[in-house]
Amino acid sequence: MMASDGPEVETWINFTVIAATRFDLDDQPEPEQFLSVLEECCDARRVQQRTQPSE
Repeated sequence: MMASDGPEVETWINFTVIAATRFDLDDQPEPEQFLSVLEECCDARRVQQRTQPSE
């Protein structure tokens, strides 16, 4: 995935950073919490893409 570049890669990197900073190493989330963070990140990225003018 990382080699492909593009918005999907940027979203994935942003998500991993958000997820890594949201949960303590000693307090890992349940799968539902983890997926919730992923959903929030994807939703935010979609909103950002819609509000940016096309080049």
